[in-house]
Amino acid sequence: MSTEETRRTFAALGLPQDCLLVLLGISGAGKTTLAASLFRPADVLSADRLRDVLTGDAGDQTVSGTAWKQLHSQLDSRLRHRVPTIVDAVNSEQWVRLNLLALARHRRTPVVALVVDADLETALARNAARERRVPPDIITAQHEELTNGLPGLVAEGFTAVHRARDLPVLDVVLQRSAAWEDANPERHIERVFGRDLAQLFTRHDGKDESGYRTGAFAVGGHELLIRWTDEDDPGEVDHQVRIGCPICGGPAWVSVFSATDLRDAVLGSLPYAARCPNSCS
Repeated sequence: MSTEETRRTFAALGLPQDCLLVLLGISGAGKTTLAASLFRPADVLSADRLRDVLTGDAGDQTVSGTAWKQLHSQLDSRLRHRVPTIVDAVNSEQWVRLNLLALARHRRTPVVALVVDADLETALARNAARERRVPPDIITAQHEELTNGLPGLVAEGFTAVHRARDLPVLDVVLQRSAAWEDANPERHIERVFGRDLAQLFTRHDGKDESGYRTGAFAVGGHELLIRWTDEDDPGEVDHQVRIGCPICGGPAWVSVFSATDLRDAVLGSLPYAARCPNSCS
């Protein structure tokens, strides 16, 4: 995904293509999930992420001042270059919003507020299930601040105010995902083994002597060969990874169904029978 795709996503949502999009919502409302589903990470500025970069702890409030200074600096640079940007933060406090608006006004950039609604009980329940929890009294305070502040957003300087529930968010995600699948014939690799491994995958031309299509996960001089077939049922792709045969030591193939299986195959602990061309298994 490129910045141009972010502009197209803005347009599909009915937003100006070069705007600053400011997310608003209490902790646990689903802002980060929404941003991750719609936009590429490089176009999303997050104080939590910057705190994580600074100390390894996204919730470390001792570096909040530094994190916001870095966010403002990055935002100013992006606005100067007319790059569409999303700010993912609670943004319940007016002074936080006014700082963002001042930067955008200086760069003559429209600013759109996107409110990610969640009732207080739902947000508190989501927060309680997280590994890193925000104190419940802080979430309650955020809810009160946003409830009081939402009616005055246009007066503060926002070009427009939208609620995520009123925009075709799910439609845009589905259309983009379908387009990605259509353009990526090896989409089954990401579906089965995850995005990280899919980024390491290269497909080989043609088929092997057994009629399988082949490819490899490769990084840092290491390579893991994989083959697959879906001749019987396109919905059920049989993936096999090449390992050393535990009996003869030659190359053998074993079925894998997840990234965990790949790891276990490499470690020699996968409990499935290997297919050895020497017929020793």
